Amino acid sequence: MLVQLLPDQIARMWDAIKFSLEETLPPTVVVGPNTFNNILAAALCDKMQVWFGVSKEEDGRNRLDAIIVTTIAVEEVSGTKSLLIYSAYAYETLSLETWKEYLTVGQKFAKARNCQHLAAYTDNERIRRIVRNLEGSRELSFVSIPL
Repeated sequence: MLVQLLPDQIARMWDAIKFSLEETLPPTVVVGPNTFNNILAAALCDKMQVWFGVSKEEDGRNRLDAIIVTTIAVEEVSGTKSLLIYSAYAYETLSLETWKEYLTVGQKFAKARNCQHLAAYTDNERIRRIVRNLEGSRELSFVSIPL
């Protein structure tokens, strides 16, 4: 199950969220002294969204399986809105069905926010296969020259 965190939950779980971000920041991000404070501030005021993927343990307790951070990205010239999966971190390999479930929740959220796309940067071949399986994907390469 994928659940969106409320601001007080984000603040309380920030250490785990920050760890997931450190492991999975998109290639467009240059980490500086304020990067994580800026992300936290954006998440607390809904400019970014934090999602926890959870499942039930055999004893009935919840287990944290994944942390996903999203943001609505607007392409300035055309005005096209996309829900950008800013980062996605899984503690263990998740099943195809689990990723499909998470992406379905993301699609519903994106539609509710009037987005035209659900988008992400990835170099993970398994994620690419999952997206292709969901009849999505325009695979592109991100290239960058540091300045």
